[in-house]
Amino acid sequence: MHCCKPFQEVACYLLKDDEAQFERARALIEGLERLTAPVTVLLELAWVLEVSDCSRAEIARAFRLLAGLPNFTLRQLDSLLYALGWYEEGMDFGDALHLAMSAQDEALATFDRDFAKTAKRAGAFPEVRSIGKSRPPRKKSVPASPPPTASLRS
Repeated sequence: MHCCKPFQEVACYLLKDDEAQFERARALIEGLERLTAPVTVLLELAWVLEVSDCSRAEIARAFRLLAGLPNFTLRQLDSLLYALGWYEEGMDFGDALHLAMSAQDEALATFDRDFAKTAKRAGAFPEVRSIGKSRPPRKKSVPASPPPTASLRS
C-alpha cells in the first residue's frame, strides 16, 4: 500500500522542532509502509524550511535524504533533482521546479528577469524567456490576505 504524506509530517521529521511529533513522524517515515510525496508537497516543504531559517544546502540535503529512504518515493524525481541543482545555484525553488517540470517544452515565459538570468547562468533548460520587469524580492513571511475587493477578473 502507498500512502501519500502531507508536508506537515515530513517537516516534523526534518526539523525535529517538537520531540513528540518528530518521534511519530519518524516511526511513520522510517517504518515499513510505502510512502509517496508529490512535488507539490516538496514545494510547500521548501517554503516551510526556508522560513525556518534552513539554508539552501540544508534544504537540498534534506530532500536528497528523503529521496534515499528505501520506503519513500518522491514522484517526478528527475524533475526534483534538476530543480535541486538549480536551487543550489541560486534559483528560487518554485521557479526551479516549474522549469524542471517544463523540460519537454521549448521555453518557459516569465515576467521575472532575475529568474531568466539565473536560469541562463545555471545552464538550465528549457530556455527561460523574460517578457517583463523583475519581480520584487520575496519576503520570508506568511503572505497577507488580499483585500476583500481584490478579484482575478477585471
